[in-house]
Amino acid sequence: KIIIAVCIIAFVVIAFISMIISANLTGVFNPISSVYNISKVMFDEDELYVVAQNNPWKIMFSKPSADGKSAQEILDEYMKKEGYEMSDRSGSIITYKNENGNEKRIHFSVNQYYSLWEWI
Repeated sequence: KIIIAVCIIAFVVIAFISMIISANLTGVFNPISSVYNISKVMFDEDELYVVAQNNPWKIMFSKPSADGKSAQEILDEYMKKEGYEMSDRSGSIITYKNENGNEKRIHFSVNQYYSLWEWI
């Protein structure tokens, strides 16, 4: 019984630490989702971007570059399909507006493996 209790406690502690690390690095609380979606973007040639989380806020991963386009250009094309155009950029925060004046603000970051888009 002691061994089972220790294993359960160890599992809970490891899961909690994994959630904290995942949330700090990617904003996604589910570490399995983070790893799965990042690997999907990195290794699947057909996946240009993926949605990793919709609630409580939207988080997406994309390729850092594809077909001669930068991650910024990939994000701009995605937002254009959603009906938004870039209106402002302040550091890593990009603001997009649609024709009705609605705004979407995205925290944008990129490294050599993936680009992270976090709606704020």
